[in-house]
Amino acid sequence: MDANRGAHVGNDERTRNLLWRLALLHYNDGSWRATHPAVRRLEGYQQALRALPPSPANP
Repeated sequence: MDANRGAHVGNDERTRNLLWRLALLHYNDGSWRATHPAVRRLEGYQQALRALPPSPANP
């Protein structure tokens, strides 16, 4: 989710579930989303983040 820093990536079932559980926060009527700061500290989140290929904006 944070790979595109605020990009709206749709509203599928997985995204709605994360929003409902407050693991994903939304602002401006859902047009901007970010992972909850506490979730970003979890080891599983950190592992998944390291597994992502580098993005052009964040090499």
